[in-house]
Amino acid sequence: MTADEILAKFNEFLEHLPYDRKPFSLYEPVKYVLSLGGKRIRPTLMLLAYNLYKDDPESILMPACALETYHKLKAQREALRK
Repeated sequence: MTADEILAKFNEFLEHLPYDRKPFSLYEPVKYVLSLGGKRIRPTLMLLAYNLYKDDPESILMPACALETYHKLKAQREALRK
């Protein structure tokens, strides 16, 4: 898979990610920061690296999503501290 294909697959995964877990107030900030878009370099690199050794990068889309969520929330926190 190419980087563009992996990025498209990751973005599609994010679009269909359900935010129906409780407490809803915990997941609203996650939904917000992931909706902001961006280059999504970290999850793309993670999926590309995985794809070097395995043929199913789809199997680690949720951990890639966790990596992007952590990065986005940390960046937002840093921006608010300034």
